[in-house]
Amino acid sequence: KAKVISQQDFENFLEKSKTHLVFVKNLPEDIEDEGDIKLMAKDIKKATIGTHPTHGRFAMIEATNHEAAHACVDVFNIPHSGGVMTAELTTAYQQETVLKAS
Repeated sequence: KAKVISQQDFENFLEKSKTHLVFVKNLPEDIEDEGDIKLMAKDIKKATIGTHPTHGRFAMIEATNHEAAHACVDVFNIPHSGGVMTAELTTAYQQETVLKAS
């Protein structure tokens, strides 16, 4: 059975899940590859960069732990010449959905 939950409940769920995944939208062109992402943030296990029809250029980052994922969110929520990068904790399901569409 599906249940509709509020944004706050969703954020609490993500926090409790201790996810290691971070979804970064509107990634600038000067961040070219996984190496650039690893230079910007610590404790990155792997990163995938792609282009999504809705979210534009993006990165899906897997950190080594939940704390590192939170640090990534802080690092990647910044303005740049092409707009503003938006980073958020995400789930494996959302990661799979975004990667399929890219």
